[in-house]
Amino acid sequence: MAASLVRHPGTARYGFRRRFACAMATVMLIAAALGFQAGMPVLGGILGWSLVAAALVNVSTGFCIPSLVVRIFAGKVQCA
Repeated sequence: MAASLVRHPGTARYGFRRRFACAMATVMLIAAALGFQAGMPVLGGILGWSLVAAALVNVSTGFCIPSLVVRIFAGKVQCA
């Protein structure tokens, strides 16, 4: 009941591209962990460092690689 007394803006709605990017990062993290677990440190390292590189590109330039993948397959989103 007390939570209904607090007035604040709702959380942002995330579109398909952001959810896809998060899902892609999750899959890469799991695959890297499984690579290390299965005794394939080269595969785990490649996947892990690829994720680090993709995050660095996103943070430093604002360019999101998974969003580019979605744009290639789904086309450009028309904003209202």
